[in-house]
Amino acid sequence: MNIDVFTKYNCPPCKFLKVWLNKNGIRYNEKPLETKKNMNEFIERKGSGYPLIVIKEEKGEKVFLGNTMKLKKYLREHYLQ
Repeated sequence: MNIDVFTKYNCPPCKFLKVWLNKNGIRYNEKPLETKKNMNEFIERKGSGYPLIVIKEEKGEKVFLGNTMKLKKYLREHYLQ
């Protein structure tokens, strides 16, 4: 599993998500939108808000928008045992 989290500077939902991931020991790659490379990837993925979370798994990708209960439920069910 590989988790990419597209974030924006001074974004409260981004900060809360990172705190939650860290607290639960979930490793992720932060991709700040202030860099051109990350912004281009965000646009290619048709990102419409942040944080945008992309979970890459053997069976494909799961994409979540925002620090949502749906995302946390998915991570709890699949990665927190």
